[in-house]
Amino acid sequence: MRNRIGTCSLAASVLLFCGGLPLCAQSGASQPVVKGVVTGHVYCADTEMPARFASVQLKPEKDTPPQDLLHNADKMDFTAVLGKLMQGGGLSTLTKIDGSFRLENVPPGVYYVIPQLDGYLSPLSGIPQEELLTQDEETRAKIHQSAQKITVTGGGANVDLRLERGASITGRISYDDGSPAPNVQAHLLLKAKDGKWLKLTAATAPGQGKYTTDDRGAFHFAGLPAGEYAVMAELPVTQISTGAGLGSFNMQIHPGDALQVYSGNVYRQSEAKGFSVTAAEDSTGVELVFPVNGLYSVNGTVASKLDHHLVNSAHVQLLDPADKSSLRAGTLTTDGTFQFEYVPAGEYLLRVSGAADIDMNSKPDKLGGFGELLAAVPGAGDALRKHLHEYGMVELPLSVHGEMSGIAVAVPDQKDAAEPQSTPKPKAQPIPDSLNTPLSE
Repeated sequence: MRNRIGTCSLAASVLLFCGGLPLCAQSGASQPVVKGVVTGHVYCADTEMPARFASVQLKPEKDTPPQDLLHNADKMDFTAVLGKLMQGGGLSTLTKIDGSFRLENVPPGVYYVIPQLDGYLSPLSGIPQEELLTQDEETRAKIHQSAQKITVTGGGANVDLRLERGASITGRISYDDGSPAPNVQAHLLLKAKDGKWLKLTAATAPGQGKYTTDDRGAFHFAGLPAGEYAVMAELPVTQISTGAGLGSFNMQIHPGDALQVYSGNVYRQSEAKGFSVTAAEDSTGVELVFPVNGLYSVNGTVASKLDHHLVNSAHVQLLDPADKSSLRAGTLTTDGTFQFEYVPAGEYLLRVSGAADIDMNSKPDKLGGFGELLAAVPGAGDALRKHLHEYGMVELPLSVHGEMSGIAVAVPDQKDAAEPQSTPKPKAQPIPDSLNTPLSE
């Protein structure tokens, strides 16, 4: 059985949008306010020409950080929020062909103006994905420092903006037999001051964060600040296709099979080879290669340690023992099995977390209409359904040097799992017999 998808980013996008709404819009204040009009122009500094069809967003100085909204996510009316999202919220627009823009009905207050155009720097450029989602004080200060500040009164405000061209990274992804790798998601990593690699996201600026390779396997990132970068690519195991008939739609999702390769053609983020890019530099010649041979499958089952019955929901990961970073992630099928394809030889930690017996016929009781939408994605709505029993986390060493099948993982009751079962730094060693014995034997 193949792994099912276990994540959904729509909620994060909605929370980012909600975090950009002014406090008066979120609190439901009923007192009438005199709203203003914000107008202006956006220009490209390198060409002195208009920035045509650039996005312009107003970020309130005193908005609600997304992490605060996460605490009350189960109380939010996501149907209403999505409706507002489709309407743009009144705080964002696109410039016209002459670079001008106009925002009407803007509540009075202090705002930071966030312009974005593919290939150019914005106040969001270079901000890692996790920082963009949480927006702590340091991140918010970073955004505010590079954004232009305006005050909107009843009479409105006018502002002109100039965009500086950013650096770019161009490269190619292929297989080791020489064939190109089309439809591959390439992700951009930025090295932080502490030496860690942080993933950028496409939400920070158009063309930045991830890019799908073309039919020749080529990718291109643009609008980047100077810094040290690496590129990560995943096998294209998620595919969407349409048929000839009206409404014919097909989606294949196998996230557990998404082998990752990093700059330097290594398979672990800790071994990635970075490269420096200076301001406005066009860096070319970055090559990533997927192996075709020397890859193995890893599959098994997850069962209760107490009575050995198979559980029907869990998050299963292959981790790097060096730093416990996730190398592969998938979910159980409803019959309690998991499978990872295309696994390179090496040492891993097999982690099973969030294991539970779930009533698959129950309907999500949280997040309103959004919960039902999420539950329609296989595996993604398990956390919202009725949990009959929950189990603790297990980590086990895994040495892969060939095909591995029949791995049996026993998860303890949650009350008996104060600490995860783990081996902190597993070395190259045989897998325990209990892991190589199917539960059926």
